[in-house]
Amino acid sequence: MKNYISINISYLRAKTGLKQKDFGNLFGVSGSVISSYNSGTIPPIEFIQKLCSHFKIPIDDFINKELSSIPVNPVIDVKEQFLQYEKNIQAYEDLIKAKDELISEKQALINELREQINKLDKLVEIQNVLLNQNNILPSK
Repeated sequence: MKNYISINISYLRAKTGLKQKDFGNLFGVSGSVISSYNSGTIPPIEFIQKLCSHFKIPIDDFINKELSSIPVNPVIDVKEQFLQYEKNIQAYEDLIKAKDELISEKQALINELREQINKLDKLVEIQNVLLNQNNILPSK
């Protein structure tokens, strides 16, 4: 009985737009292992399970049908998922940068307020010295 494993692995990799190495990384194998699967080496069942789970493909369809000929293709566009993931990372990095800038601004404001407090403390000291010199200091 013919199986479509190598054809379907090649199809899925092409559909994702990933290089063999990157495609292999999704499933914990090297690019050369993916190359051997594309050439007809039968992968272990664990690999097939991971791949089918990732793409939400029934194992029977993956083994016994050419995925490219299935009218409603269940393949999720991994490349699109990857691009969305990169956008999310960029958005988080932008949020972190904005948070850091806000913290920096607030820290500068705190430092400015501390300087003003120090100036006021010095003015109060000067006022107390002047009042002391003129014996105007209120009694306690």
